[in-house]
Amino acid sequence: MRKKILLLTTALLIMPLLVLSLAGCAKELTLSVGTPQDGATVTSSPVTIRGTVSDAGATVKINDRVVEVDKEGSFTTTIEPLEGENIINIVATRDDKTINKTITVTYTPEMPEVPELSLEITSPEHGAELTEGTIIVNGNVSDATANVTVNGVKAEVTEDGVFSASIELVEGENTIEVEAKSEGKDSVIRALTVTYTPETSELSLEIISPEDGAELTESPVTVSGNVSDSSAKVTVNGIEAEVTEDGTFSISVELSEGENTIEVEVTAEGKAPVTETIIVTYTQSQ
Repeated sequence: MRKKILLLTTALLIMPLLVLSLAGCAKELTLSVGTPQDGATVTSSPVTIRGTVSDAGATVKINDRVVEVDKEGSFTTTIEPLEGENIINIVATRDDKTINKTITVTYTPEMPEVPELSLEITSPEHGAELTEGTIIVNGNVSDATANVTVNGVKAEVTEDGVFSASIELVEGENTIEVEAKSEGKDSVIRALTVTYTPETSELSLEIISPEDGAELTESPVTVSGNVSDSSAKVTVNGIEAEVTEDGTFSISVELSEGENTIEVEVTAEGKAPVTETIIVTYTQSQ
């Protein structure tokens, strides 16, 4: 009798344990993904994947790579997505139980902001009045790899973005247009106007002989002198004189009895004419 009571007591103690064990074996394996959400679009990489599994003893794989599961059943890992659509397969396994979830994430990389081109003309100044027909246009561009042109002439650009180009001006008002172009950026144009007035030096004239007021007894007389521009035309009393390369001129002039006016005129293209006059008296020798 005592033996039967002992067996019954033992059975009563073991049965709850068996029930609990069977209940544990029957517990459903569940898997949830917190982030990212299915269908999400991301702009940065890597992408962090977070989720939980109902059994901390389960093995979790993401795209066939095993990830660590903590004692609470949570897991976290990262993946490097490809540009465009990415399929992420998450599988949890415990003994003979397996559950999986598939989510789709689209990766659209965020394009870095491209700074705009900046362009500055440092010389000449806008509205400048110039006397040289060939000038150097200088300035700065923010991108040293940019292609810079000045009135269509390619400028030289240094490593620090300083550019320069030589251009020819026409007489009067000139527009100088500088354009900078760089791949992936909007082109920039800057313009200014300058006025070109060719520098003209004044003509100078000197009569060397005869002296003004001279009294002469011989005719003809040689009139000689110097002019500042050897390309100038020199006339003496309307007759053209020969001018040498050093600007010296001379010509023979017939005198009449008494007072004679000798007028020398010099003209040159783009310059104001110059006239000098002397008076000599001719008395024929006896």
